[in-house]
Amino acid sequence: MKGYDRATNLAVSECQEKIFSMDEGVEVIELGLFVIRGDNVSIVGEVDLESEAKVDLSSVRGEQVQPVKH
Repeated sequence: MKGYDRATNLAVSECQEKIFSMDEGVEVIELGLFVIRGDNVSIVGEVDLESEAKVDLSSVRGEQVQPVKH
């Protein structure tokens, strides 16, 4: 995390998007620097890089999250 303000807007670097699939392993897309509006933040936590490095993402499968219906 690079920074934040009083409205909980976040500036984060080295962002990644992980796309899960039932047919293939996890696709990781490097996104770089992102500014996230505070209204969209529900939780912030630290990633344990050692634990994450041990996960073989090519063997992980997952179903797509369904869109929220209002």
